[in-house]
Amino acid sequence: TAVDALLAISSAIPGGESGITHDVQRLQIDLAQDRSEGHFELQGVVSTIEESDRVRAALAEIPCFQNLEQAGATTPAAEGRRQYLLESDLRCPDERRASD
Repeated sequence: TAVDALLAISSAIPGGESGITHDVQRLQIDLAQDRSEGHFELQGVVSTIEESDRVRAALAEIPCFQNLEQAGATTPAAEGRRQYLLESDLRCPDERRASD
């Protein structure tokens, strides 16, 4: 569901003392009619290009996020920060096949 995707995104982004300061500018989650697949776009703001790379790497670890790509280069944002845009297909591996 879209809530599952939101939870996965939120949980994956490194935070806390050793993490990054991440602001979500826009998050769009589109699900197919049968809810088995979908697509999301995440536009966020971080302090450095390296932090946007860390966000991308963390999201790439989630099996349901397929074809994760950064759409274009990071761009300047307020207070010397960087804005980025990630896109991904939502398609979870069939767990039933994995257990067969």
